[in-house]
Amino acid sequence: SADGRQARVRVWRSMHELELAGSVERLGASPGAGLRLGARVRNVGSRTGVAVYCEIPPGTRPVPGSASPGAVPVAADLETIVALVRSRPESLEALAVGEAEARALAWSMTDLNTGREAAVDVRLEASAAYGTSVRCSAFTAEVLRTTEVSRLAILHLPIARR
Repeated sequence: SADGRQARVRVWRSMHELELAGSVERLGASPGAGLRLGARVRNVGSRTGVAVYCEIPPGTRPVPGSASPGAVPVAADLETIVALVRSRPESLEALAVGEAEARALAWSMTDLNTGREAAVDVRLEASAAYGTSVRCSAFTAEVLRTTEVSRLAILHLPIARR
């Protein structure tokens, strides 16, 4: 109420801190037309920022300059990225490699507070990726190790022939 005697508090009860959704779509009918990988992450309960890590599947490579802002091409595995984000989320750039050497793209969103969402995407050149899948993971700086599956949002997106 206006006089401060009453208030409403909403509590989110979830064992997960994040929601992650995504898709892989073909950009044309020909096999070499390429793919678009898109993911949307929503922070539903973490006090800290969020990071997203999407592996680049065999037979694909990112189209230079096509990734959404903040993308860092990395050769590091998910466990290394989790450790870095846990200790210093703003230092993801320290692991950057050239796009040709990258095995994943990572985004660190230190300002993605509870209730906010963000989208990441990239276009991929594809030569032999069909029948494989893309794995994207989202996690917060509060995650202790990659084995804490309840604190990682993991998404497997199949790349199917059309």
